[in-house]
Amino acid sequence: MSISLKELRETKTWLRITRRDDPHSAERLHELTDETGQLCAVLSQSAHMAEGEGGGRWKKLANAQ
Repeated sequence: MSISLKELRETKTWLRITRRDDPHSAERLHELTDETGQLCAVLSQSAHMAEGEGGGRWKKLANAQ
């Protein structure tokens, strides 16, 4: 999950850079940046939950496979 979150954050950064440099696509890129931010929040929360309270169960499942 951490690699996916890192990649999403990098994508969000590049979308912001592109949006700044291409005013013609700014509206669409703003939507994509917002969506990427929402995905980051969901994935971050999922990773936190997997490592927190449910971490024991998550680790047991991961080790069982």
